[in-house]
Amino acid sequence: MFQLDLWLEIFNTFRKNKLRTILTGFSVFWGIFILIILLGSGEGLKHAVESGYSGAKNRISLSGGRTSKAYAGYKVGRSINITLTDFQLLKSKIRKLAHICPLYNMWSNGVTYKKELVNFNQISGTVPDIIYTMNFEMTMGRNLNDNDIKNSNKCIIINEYARKLLFKDEDCLGKFLKISNIPFQVIGVYNNDTRWVKSNPLGIVPISVVQKIFNAGINVHFIDLDLKDVSSAESFSIVQDMRKLLSPVHQVDPTDESAMYITNVIEEYAKSMMLIYIIKLFVLLIGIGTIIAGVVGVSNIMIISVKERTKEIGIRKAIGAKPINIIGHILTESLVITIFFGYTGLVAGVIILQTIIKLIPRNDMFINPQVQIGTAMFALLILVLAGLIAGYIPARRAAMIRPIVALRDE
Repeated sequence: MFQLDLWLEIFNTFRKNKLRTILTGFSVFWGIFILIILLGSGEGLKHAVESGYSGAKNRISLSGGRTSKAYAGYKVGRSINITLTDFQLLKSKIRKLAHICPLYNMWSNGVTYKKELVNFNQISGTVPDIIYTMNFEMTMGRNLNDNDIKNSNKCIIINEYARKLLFKDEDCLGKFLKISNIPFQVIGVYNNDTRWVKSNPLGIVPISVVQKIFNAGINVHFIDLDLKDVSSAESFSIVQDMRKLLSPVHQVDPTDESAMYITNVIEEYAKSMMLIYIIKLFVLLIGIGTIIAGVVGVSNIMIISVKERTKEIGIRKAIGAKPINIIGHILTESLVITIFFGYTGLVAGVIILQTIIKLIPRNDMFINPQVQIGTAMFALLILVLAGLIAGYIPARRAAMIRPIVALRDE
């Protein structure tokens, strides 16, 4: 219940002890400010890790390698090429498979449109599922489809960066560009959040076109698998299944990991996120430790305040004040200090984080540091608990003061 006299008295106490109140409150302010900055920075690091995977956290990637173990009469050092046969085998046998696509990459391709010449960093021959395995978003036109693969249509989808270089402000859909002097019709434009896609000219064509026109045959450079609802442990088991399936096809030892390179992004992502959670926990402990230091300061000051007001408390008790009233008064003072300065520190921390977002250029190591609403509520809960803890010991001590002893106090 709101009592005007109580709040006027608390305000009077703070006014009489301005410097002490400010210095005490600053320790709470600094503790919560540091906590918000550290937690926001942890989120920035987490966002950077998640951005690095850019939707590929459910991916397993297969590529060819070189044998390191002799097997079935074959010598060490044999080169192993991944093929479309492997693609079909994995497509039919691997469990929990959401999407799968082969990739035959052609690097440093000169692509022309009218008088414009752009050296594409990469043109990939693949299938429609690439939009899922690479987490692409179609910004114009359409993706490859099964008819493009079946009919070996000379069509291409390009990324936004390539579109700007080749077509400027001109509409690109339906237009023909040339790769090695062979015309390809632009049917779509794609993009995603990765720096590679945003800062390099790239293109995607049907795998069948690469086989026939660019003489790729059945060889591919990569096979990407996108799995659904798979844990890190399950992904490890699926990798072992892949080796067992493909080892007889290529006549390699199933335990020879260098014969076929399998990148388990699912497992790597799980390890990275575990590291981030450990860092965030460590940061949280540091922040809470800083708050505890501030709470100790508030508690000590409240003990001093109780000591200075011993006679006043004795008079209150002598005229009928109950211990619960004395405890409530001291706790209220403690809560006012911690919540006011703590909330100020929280707001200041959020403002600093928002300023960092605006001033610091986006980079791959630190993205969008911010405090989630749940974290802010948690910080406010800490403030309330801190105020109660800081005030409880001095409040209990004040409640135990005997009036006759207090009145004799000098």
